Amino acid sequence: MSYCIDAPTLEMPGYPTVLFIDRSSDKPLKDHLAVFAKYFKKEMRFDSLQFDESMYDNEDFVGFLFLQRAMDLVVHVDHYPNRVVGGGVFARRGVIDELDWVWLHPFSRNRRLLRKSWPTFTKRFGQFSVAEPISAHMSVFLKKHHAK
Repeated sequence: MSYCIDAPTLEMPGYPTVLFIDRSSDKPLKDHLAVFAKYFKKEMRFDSLQFDESMYDNEDFVGFLFLQRAMDLVVHVDHYPNRVVGGGVFARRGVIDELDWVWLHPFSRNRRLLRKSWPTFTKRFGQFSVAEPISAHMSVFLKKHHAK
């Protein structure tokens, strides 16, 4: 079986670690998020996608991309390449938002990306819930970092 995980790059000022995607975001950013949803589906062996093109204009979803500095691609001092290494989606479920899914490239796991982004998520979404099923790794993470 052949399997390739793409980690596209984005050019933007500075080095943000999280980039939020909503209905007003550019289509290429939504496309990147949809690709990570496919990786999530494949790894978790789900029957359906958690995010696809049919959801691009839906107000009930706010996606995000995880970014890391792509220092190997810097060509001059004011050049800011960012590698997209994961993504996820928050879904509005009534009065509370829910972290519907999150997926990180295997090479970017265990590098504290989710932990460092957690305060950004709580600032934007308040006290949110996390959708089930929850993987073993996510369960351990949530016990440490997510107050119910």
